[in-house]
Amino acid sequence: MKKQVLFALLAIVSLGLASCTSNCTCEPAEPCKYKPLTLDLTVKQADWNWDNTNQQFYYHFDLPEITVAFYNYGNINVYHEYNKGLSNACQVALPQTICNAEEVDNGGTKSWVYYSQIVDYAYGVGYIEIIVTNSDYYYDVNPASMDFRVQLIY
Repeated sequence: MKKQVLFALLAIVSLGLASCTSNCTCEPAEPCKYKPLTLDLTVKQADWNWDNTNQQFYYHFDLPEITVAFYNYGNINVYHEYNKGLSNACQVALPQTICNAEEVDNGGTKSWVYYSQIVDYAYGVGYIEIIVTNSDYYYDVNPASMDFRVQLIY
């Protein structure tokens, strides 16, 4: 009985490995089925644009890699990257909500203003836009410089 169970398990594992080899890897005679591409994008603080209609900041990146075929059948993931290039770098998937506090002067009296900042994105054929919206529309300066990683899988 033990031999039969062991044989059955080996058969299942062998089938699983064989099917993965033909579907998941790039064999020399067969092109890759998935084409991943990671792009690093940076928005400097001075480069944010203001949208009066939607009351938010944005930055437009031209990305010819987002073709019509990719738009219709691909997958995109966008991350806000912190500590870029350092050993403690990390990525946070968008959309991201950041809680902020800022001390303001109200005519001689100082108080704290608390607000949240939402970092999101929108994309279309040939472009991606990073969007920053503050709650309560609290804006006194452009958002900080930000690094992003865009992962395209097609």
